[in-house]
Amino acid sequence: FPSNINVEAWANTTASTVGGGRYNILNWSGTADVTAAACETPDIKVNIGTIDRGIFIRSATSPTKSFDFKINNCGTGIATVSYLFKPAPGVNIVGTGNNQYLTLDSSSTAKGLGIQVLYENGNNVPFNTKTALTGYNTAGGSYTIPMKARYIRTRDVGDVEVGTASSTAEFEMWYE
Repeated sequence: FPSNINVEAWANTTASTVGGGRYNILNWSGTADVTAAACETPDIKVNIGTIDRGIFIRSATSPTKSFDFKINNCGTGIATVSYLFKPAPGVNIVGTGNNQYLTLDSSSTAKGLGIQVLYENGNNVPFNTKTALTGYNTAGGSYTIPMKARYIRTRDVGDVEVGTASSTAEFEMWYE
């Protein structure tokens, strides 16, 4: 912001200062600090690990890997904190409800797999859906949402090919 601001009030019959009379002036000098209340949200990296291909003969999904979605140092005065998970560019969502999964990204060499992201209770994360942070307090603070990830078989068992499997989701935050 500029350090000096002048606001003048003029009286005139046209949109001009010519022929008019200035009847008030406000001088303001100083600086203004503009801040926005927000939370810190660190990046999340989840290594599901190496899974034997044979697991997909017995089950459509691998065992889960737990991780935490952390929402830290929220400022005071925010009424609601919400988040939305979405697939990163080059990744798609397939299916709905508990059958929903992220496709693997182009760096992956494995075939016939996707990645599911779940809450600790086993429900799938609803992608592209704005979700209010449960238990948020306007006094601010830090919050942890326990989550899990797992591989899901997307082809017949004989068509699952071993290799690297990775995917990326992004999240957006809202502070209202």
